[in-house]
Amino acid sequence: MVFDAIIERAGLADIHDKVRSGERLSTDDGLRLYASDDLPILGYLANIVRERLSADATYYVRNQHINYTNVCNKLCKFCSFYVKPKDERGYVLDPEQVAQRVRDYAEMPITDSAHCQQATRGSLCRYESGRLGIVARRWGGGL
Repeated sequence: MVFDAIIERAGLADIHDKVRSGERLSTDDGLRLYASDDLPILGYLANIVRERLSADATYYVRNQHINYTNVCNKLCKFCSFYVKPKDERGYVLDPEQVAQRVRDYAEMPITDSAHCQQATRGSLCRYESGRLGIVARRWGGGL
């Protein structure tokens, strides 16, 4: 196979063998996969399982993710979405704006719950959690 040598070089040959044989992966295997930055190999291994379980069918989940703010203090290296606190590009949606985003997609066939979350800690997070509770109550439960 094309990927065999690459998988061997990545140190994942034993996991590849388990995936091909349908053997359950261990926690350590999962941690090694998580630590790997070889996305094509990870996708290849995942696709072996997907094909075994679903043949040629692929399923997607459609959800609604509302980012009520882009202000974050986590500084994740992979994120290109956030701005630091006090950045002029930062925004915070008020409850009516969040509710409007829910209404905008009311006719969409959402197959998973709407998500409204941010990683920011501190006063902004507590403040926003309270504001979003108002929206959730207004729209019949949770977002």
